[in-house]
Amino acid sequence: MPLTPLTSIALATFNGARFLDDQISSLLAQDYPNIEIIVSDDGSTDGTWDILQMYASKDGRISLLPRRENLGYVGNFMRAYSACNGDFISPCDQDDIWHISKTSRLVAEIDEMDLIYCNNRYIDSEGRPMNAQYSDFHKMFSGNDPRQLLFATSVCGHASLFRKKLLKDWFYLKDLPYVDWAIAFLAANGRGVRYLDETLVDWRQHNSSF
Repeated sequence: MPLTPLTSIALATFNGARFLDDQISSLLAQDYPNIEIIVSDDGSTDGTWDILQMYASKDGRISLLPRRENLGYVGNFMRAYSACNGDFISPCDQDDIWHISKTSRLVAEIDEMDLIYCNNRYIDSEGRPMNAQYSDFHKMFSGNDPRQLLFATSVCGHASLFRKKLLKDWFYLKDLPYVDWAIAFLAANGRGVRYLDETLVDWRQHNSSF
């Protein structure tokens, strides 16, 4: 595998115009040199699509999938995943902010594992730090024992990067309520999951966040 394998950022959007500029700007600022940004919009009506078209017209790394019927949160992500060309996929929510080295650090540290994820800090709706991190409230899992993920998981999709091959023949995942959890389980049942104890994403907390 090349030292900088193509990494696909899978961005799923739906009525995210309020925060989308901050997120896309952080994606385009990634210091990793070989990314594509695959965007699946789920029928936004608030100006999200106009913002996406503006950015895509200026940067060839952004690919917008044609808009179709509303698929819902999980289906929208699965549609984005299916269009990714990279060896690695990094799920992306529309309202967070990625630190500049997020992609490069995850790729550098995944080693032979199937999935790696980092810590994240909470920010409020205005982007102000809330003086708390995800690891303050959760035991962060590493390893290859999927039984540890049966009832709870510390793996957040927006903080993770996984091998695309995990999705081979697993597209029934679109029917599950927590696709990130299922992908982490598949990784733990394979080559394993690694937790990188670095804070590389700001997780925005607001009324419509998940």
